[in-house]
Amino acid sequence: MVFVTVDNNLARLRKMSGMIFKIYPGSVVYEFIDPMLSAKYICNNPVDMVIARINMKPVDGGLLKSVIHENKPEISVMLLQDDVYEIPKNIIIG
Repeated sequence: MVFVTVDNNLARLRKMSGMIFKIYPGSVVYEFIDPMLSAKYICNNPVDMVIARINMKPVDGGLLKSVIHENKPEISVMLLQDDVYEIPKNIIIG
């Protein structure tokens, strides 16, 4: 599977990617600190799933999800609230 992870905080981003590698060994994870650059990558490359934080700048996770679904509605986008990288509990999937 090909994942794209997006978070303005590099330490959280690395934790999130580490969790993905544990759950899906052998997967490919592309990390982005800038949500706008991630949108450009996602729209121009094959991606299976996007996992992003809701609270980001310059655009938030909700807007990122809208842009992705406008261009590639088949991609699953998971938005995370707070610091849920240990035990996922505040997750919005769509």
